[in-house]
Amino acid sequence: MFFYILDFHSDALAAEQTYLSVRAIFPDMPVCRLHAGHAAELNRQAASLGSPFFVTLHAGETVMPAFRSALYRWIYQDMRNTPALAGICPAGTDNSPRGPLVWRLEAVREAGGFADSNHLPFPHYMGVQLMNRLSAGRWQWRHEPLTGLLRTPNRGRPLWHKSREEWQHIRPLLQPAGRIPLTPPAGEPAVSVVICAYNEAEHIHWAIQSVRLQGACNWELIIVDDGSSDGTFEQLEQYKAVPQVRLLRNEHNAGKAACLNRALEAVRGRWLLELDADDWLADGSLRILADAADANPDAGLLYADRYDWQERFNKQIIYRGIAASPPSLHPSQLLAQGLPVAPRMYRTEALRTAGGWWEDGLYDGRLYEDIQILCRLAEACSMTHLPQPLYHRRIRSGSASQSNQELYPSWRNWFISALQGDR
Repeated sequence: MFFYILDFHSDALAAEQTYLSVRAIFPDMPVCRLHAGHAAELNRQAASLGSPFFVTLHAGETVMPAFRSALYRWIYQDMRNTPALAGICPAGTDNSPRGPLVWRLEAVREAGGFADSNHLPFPHYMGVQLMNRLSAGRWQWRHEPLTGLLRTPNRGRPLWHKSREEWQHIRPLLQPAGRIPLTPPAGEPAVSVVICAYNEAEHIHWAIQSVRLQGACNWELIIVDDGSSDGTFEQLEQYKAVPQVRLLRNEHNAGKAACLNRALEAVRGRWLLELDADDWLADGSLRILADAADANPDAGLLYADRYDWQERFNKQIIYRGIAASPPSLHPSQLLAQGLPVAPRMYRTEALRTAGGWWEDGLYDGRLYEDIQILCRLAEACSMTHLPQPLYHRRIRSGSASQSNQELYPSWRNWFISALQGDR
């Protein structure tokens, strides 16, 4: 039997407390403390683990003396006599469930192990996510009350870590993408989702997961890799078997506008929705947007509100709340404030009539292409606002929009001149 202590929040004192409680009750059992790369290290050790079962504890939890007899009963009676039993979970739910406590190694290996940070940017949910994947197959779980067996820390997460809201928004994406039928619906897609990616191997899988879990809507996903050098395209090849996903690749980095134009040539949907590679869609957002498109046949653009998330220096993502988009979009307002608008879903015909995104001019269409196309379409099309959040936006210091803010005034002056015919 192996014990693993998962320190998701870099709390050495809490991890040491858990370690000492395990050693006191199980002095002969191996205990491993994992501080970073939890999934990768667990998967690496599981590949050579000799014991058929293991236990995962969260830093700060305290093992009580009664846990020893309960653990042996679960393993030697329940799990060994029920081959389909994948493990033991704490009974009940809370705002941020911990996931299973005891695991059957065979089940973990069969599922391919725990999701790494590229596929799950919220590592403290890795147990819940793997449990959901296993539950979709042949595996079962036993839910047991842990009162008197395991004591959780009295102190909760910091107030700035809004656990309730985080769990509400992340929970739908922890389901297995396989719940969506492999065979796409007949007919042209209602919505073509477009992701343009340059060196986004660290983020893009979460964005793709959010699209693949969109049910009740006929969609396609087109991913344009813009000459990435970090292995993004090689990782994307795993999606070639998904019928609704198409991959395109630029041999050399061409910029965001060029990628969008390439996607525009390929899309089959009546509407095109942009999804940044480091963002993700809210659960059910495509169905809501598609219904709004049917109800607004003259609109050239549909847009809505969004949820904002702040990525900290340690890659931790913090929920910031709802950011409302303006009820109407005017070029002067867009240009004056450089407003981020997301989601943006364009009528494909309107984009093609406008000639797509400009690739020439200042910065060659690599920056502010969203404001550019919004301003140009605002002069020719009606725009409809949906006053509800349908998109999750990750704010990180390394993104193009955040790291090039000082260039915006120069670009704005150039663009105003271009609109006046000096392009």
